[in-house]
Amino acid sequence: MRIAIYARVSSERQEKEHTIGSQLEALRNYAAQNGIEIVEEFTDEGYSGTRLDRPALDRMRDLAERRGFEVLLTYCTDRLARKFVLQALILEEMERFGVKTIFLEGGAADDPLSKLMHQITGAVAEFERAKIVERNRRGKLYRARCGEVVTWRAPFGYVRIPRRDGVAPHVEIDENKAVVVRRIFNLYAKQGWTVRQIAKQLTLQGTPAPGGGREWKWCGIFGRSSSTSSTRRRSRSVPSPATVTSTAQPP
Repeated sequence: MRIAIYARVSSERQEKEHTIGSQLEALRNYAAQNGIEIVEEFTDEGYSGTRLDRPALDRMRDLAERRGFEVLLTYCTDRLARKFVLQALILEEMERFGVKTIFLEGGAADDPLSKLMHQITGAVAEFERAKIVERNRRGKLYRARCGEVVTWRAPFGYVRIPRRDGVAPHVEIDENKAVVVRRIFNLYAKQGWTVRQIAKQLTLQGTPAPGGGREWKWCGIFGRSSSTSSTRRRSRSVPSPATVTSTAQPP
């Protein structure tokens, strides 16, 4: 009997903690104890289980369609997919290709009782995830209303100050980058330059780009400069670098 194993972790933290290695070890031990030949190992590292466009998952489904293995072994249902509807889609597809799916936590997925248990656990897991997402959203909203910056990356023109001495995380103007932001606003709003002209001018002058390097992308001009307004809404005590008086002159 030919078997394929599938493992997945969704975050860099899980990847660093080698949780995918523990999954693979458990799956390999199961195959060895049952005398089953592993023909392929599929691993998705850093991919969310709420979506199906995962490289290893696509390769596994393609191999199943070509009848490359008879059994799919994975650790538990949420390693295959986080959403119940996606789990059902993959399991139905495996069944159509003549592949038996086995979960180390939960057993086979082909008998009526196991199917019922997988449906129940899948629905409960999806419900719990929805609750966690909503709690995080409400928590971030509350912190933002209290003037705290909840994102780890500050918009261009600002520097993020982490929590210290009882003061919540906030942003302050980065004067070096604020000069560039003021120039962008001045060129566009007062002199009528297009964003392409601004990006070209900044690149020719060797102005460091937000993402590193020297080349400015015209499509990022508005995203970089207009983000100051959203930051101002999150922390109203911080002025926009575009509105701060500056002696810098546009080119």
